Amino acid sequence: MPRAKTAFAAALSLLIPIGCPSLVGLAPAVGITAGVLSTQAAYAQSALSIYKSGKEKFNRKDYQGAIIDYSRLIELYPQSRSGYFARGMSKANLGKYKSAVNDYTEALRIDPSFVAAYIGRSEVRMKLGNTKGSIKDLDAAIELDSKNAFAYRVRGIGKEKLSDLEGACADWSKAAELGDKAPVAEWVKKQC
Repeated sequence: MPRAKTAFAAALSLLIPIGCPSLVGLAPAVGITAGVLSTQAAYAQSALSIYKSGKEKFNRKDYQGAIIDYSRLIELYPQSRSGYFARGMSKANLGKYKSAVNDYTEALRIDPSFVAAYIGRSEVRMKLGNTKGSIKDLDAAIELDSKNAFAYRVRGIGKEKLSDLEGACADWSKAAELGDKAPVAEWVKKQC
């Protein structure tokens, strides 16, 4: 018998007295547990393949097909923050902004520290004309990830829309400092 099995058997024998009634019928219980675990593994594999299918459709710009896949994923795993987030992105690409806001919000209900969901929701809120709501989401994203140059840049755009040029310049400067590749430095030179 291999050393690991021997050590396990020895540890088990110290914990359970010989002839203990709890051992009667242990084999069927182990079989049931293995069945449950294999079912869970099958669901996980299924969820992964559904997610990959949705991602492939998204990358091909088949957003409606991606939404169908991500909806199936959410049916299997209602607590899938990634499912809601990806479905929100797909809806946003179809111009279904209000529905996208709902999916991003659900992803954030599941995981309040999901920075990408704050950023995604901020973008669709901006497209819906809710600049203050967009900035609030970007504030939350920056609080969670203070090195997110993209969030600073987009928040700067929102602040500019609200005529807060000083705040916009501060955010654009920070984005440039963090290495944002957009023409942020030019914006700062022209407007700040």
